[in-house]
Amino acid sequence: MDLGLKGRVAVVGGASKGLGRACALALAQEGAKVAICSRGAEQLEMTAQEIRSTTGTEVLAVPGSPLDPRAKGCNDLIRQGAALCEGAEDVLRALEGLRGFREPDRRYAADPGPPPDDGLRDRVAALLSPTPVSRDEIVRAVGAPAPVVFAALVELSLAGRAELQPGGMVVAG
Repeated sequence: MDLGLKGRVAVVGGASKGLGRACALALAQEGAKVAICSRGAEQLEMTAQEIRSTTGTEVLAVPGSPLDPRAKGCNDLIRQGAALCEGAEDVLRALEGLRGFREPDRRYAADPGPPPDDGLRDRVAALLSPTPVSRDEIVRAVGAPAPVVFAALVELSLAGRAELQPGGMVVAG
């Protein structure tokens, strides 16, 4: 039986088990994208995974009650047909049909430069002290490209010679 639900969005509450789960599964089998809600997050995710593997359709698991006022924004987005986006490919697919959106003429990729060598790491380490220093100050003092200095700071941090702190600050480790 074709209920004309292919590509439509259905929201089902209490969907982690019982009748709600059965309704969500039936809607997904009819081709609807399904947003399922329930208070039990763990059981809800297991149900969502089961529906995905059984039907191959998109399933969005939203833990919590759809009647909770804190969920009003999410509910409105779902009602308006929000697309489930888990990565860049999903965003591009969602934007495919919109006019004016296209892939950029060229790829924007910064040249990371050469990897940091021992000399650069030692120069960066020499600038560190127990007093927090801004990463930007270290870049200016070293005179190397920022990505290379940041890579050196991460390597020093992993070696226990530096500690990266919130706000872009660094101290000796």
